Amino acid sequence: MQKLANFYHSIEGLSPKEAKYHLSKYEKVVYPKKTTILKEGEVENYLYFIDKGIVRLFF
Repeated sequence: MQKLANFYHSIEGLSPKEAKYHLSKYEKVVYPKKTTILKEGEVENYLYFIDKGIVRLFF
């Protein structure tokens, strides 16, 4: 979560209070390798911040 905090604090014009608010909305989730996060036809309701690893995306 430190990388995410650094990202929010680097946004010019975003106050520390606003950055703290946005950070409070995130929850750390760890997925094992080869886990399907979203399947065809599903609608995503979350925003992901990748801290480590990669994501493969197919259209």
